Amino acid sequence: MTNENDNCGIYVIEHRDTGRTYVGASSNIKKRHYHHLRELYKGTHHNEELQEAYNQSATGNSCLEFRTIELCDIDELGERETAHIVGLNPVFNQYEGGGGYFVVSDSWREKQRKRLIGKQIRKVGTFKTPFGDFPSSCAASRAVDNLLSQPAVWNVCTNPEIEITRQAYCKSRYLQANFDESVIGKRWSDLGFGLIKTVEQN
Repeated sequence: MTNENDNCGIYVIEHRDTGRTYVGASSNIKKRHYHHLRELYKGTHHNEELQEAYNQSATGNSCLEFRTIELCDIDELGERETAHIVGLNPVFNQYEGGGGYFVVSDSWREKQRKRLIGKQIRKVGTFKTPFGDFPSSCAASRAVDNLLSQPAVWNVCTNPEIEITRQAYCKSRYLQANFDESVIGKRWSDLGFGLIKTVEQN
């Protein structure tokens, strides 16, 4: 299928020293590439195994090869990412946080599909953010290329009076990318986060 967007699709990161790989999907591959390298350089990458491999290499960013392996439409990202994970069996995708083996299941595929196309089982309202208003926390997260994760969007929009602590600032890729430390002590609502509620549907 021909895709007019040459920046939406599936990519692979290969660690040159070991040949181990990581497969990911993004609606903006170039931006995602930048964020991967930025997080690895700062030592804050979400994938602990990839971070450890990067730290042990003496060549910095040159130890990684980042390449696009397929372009596709945004609503196909979840399906195509799953297909490549199953086909390539990338080592770095086999770890989640504490190092447990990652199993591709039907429920995981469905979760990925909903995350990537911005659909949720429940519709609770409009998620208000500094970068726009969205019908779901998934859609809001996608709009900033997951710099602010879907659970994080949900949390700060449904609890906007939470104070931003130093710890929260240090852990947040979104805050570090868009604000300096003067944001510490402010509330998320001060930044423009909130929720216009509608009737929940089970």
